[in-house]
Amino acid sequence: MRRLTVVQLLPALHSGGVERSTLEIASALVAAGHRAIVVSAGGRLVEPLLASGAEHLTLDIGRKSLLTLRHVRSLRALFADVGADIVHARSRLPALAGPVRPAQPSRGPAPALGHHRARAELAGPLQRGDDQWRAGDLRVQHGA
Repeated sequence: MRRLTVVQLLPALHSGGVERSTLEIASALVAAGHRAIVVSAGGRLVEPLLASGAEHLTLDIGRKSLLTLRHVRSLRALFADVGADIVHARSRLPALAGPVRPAQPSRGPAPALGHHRARAELAGPLQRGDDQWRAGDLRVQHGA
């Protein structure tokens, strides 16, 4: 099995469902022998994340401002530096800051977007299939 590098992007690691599932996914990836990197503004859940063997990079990508887009270049450089195979943007602003495009080996990591069903109208290029959102061959399942 090839070791994957998965980068998750979210605003912060304070508390809540997205934050808990970020830790669960990172922990499961590490346990399966993969590399898990989380990019956020930080928060109280950084310590448990690091204790799981995952990595954290502090970057304020969740501020509700177009200034968040200033991180596009640094995120692209990060994806290249770590050899990201998958980038999972876990909210809208990180999805804008970490540009998502169709998976093409020569053009960067495979994208995965996640959001709650209440934001279904914001899916953009994603296609809805029951309770799953598809971006290429990746499927992200969300609860109600």
